[in-house]
Amino acid sequence: MKFYDIVHDDDEFFVINKPAGVVVHAGAGVQTKSLVDALTEDGIALADMGDPVRRGIIHRLDRDTYGLMVIAKTVGAYEAISAQFRERTVTKGYYAVVYGDIVDDELILDTPMGRDRNRRYMRSTVSYIKGTLKEAYTTIQVIKRYNTKTWVRALPKTGRTHQIRVHLTAAGFPVIGDPLYMDIRRRKQKKGKERPTGQLLQSYLLHFDHPARAERLEFELPVSKRLGVS
Repeated sequence: MKFYDIVHDDDEFFVINKPAGVVVHAGAGVQTKSLVDALTEDGIALADMGDPVRRGIIHRLDRDTYGLMVIAKTVGAYEAISAQFRERTVTKGYYAVVYGDIVDDELILDTPMGRDRNRRYMRSTVSYIKGTLKEAYTTIQVIKRYNTKTWVRALPKTGRTHQIRVHLTAAGFPVIGDPLYMDIRRRKQKKGKERPTGQLLQSYLLHFDHPARAERLEFELPVSKRLGVS
């Protein structure tokens, strides 16, 4: 398996295109080689913030979400870019293909979400553990409708775990192929015949300020063939 393609590389950080099926770092339940493992084996310098399994990782993509990630080489870059994520000055864009025909050209999804009461590895806007609820904001823009599915652009302002997937499912438009949220919504209709193979969700756009000089950086990928849209 190919674990990454480098899109940009300099002394402070690099930007990669992560394929679907690659977990970013080791954690509970992770039995496979991670992105951090692969980068380390390839001799790429990663910022050491004290946690060896998360070296250089500023933000994560879910295992089956593919696309752009920025990874820090130096502690200074890690701190500077992480601050931009916290302050919400990073622009993030995703493509998704969802079930259903979204009538409105734009949706503003702002329902808070928390850790699911019954499945702690998931997030929920309804059944959540008390004290875990956090604000979440996602703008959804329709790109093209296909009667039974819709290709959308998702622009998250916050960065909650599974945010886009949870918001779209709560709105009635789960991401096609989602092994967690889509399956829950459609298990009865499909009677177990549908086997999700990973959500059709691509991180295609990432804009942020360079950590060492006054320059706004813009990275963008073409739409993935895996989405099956044109």
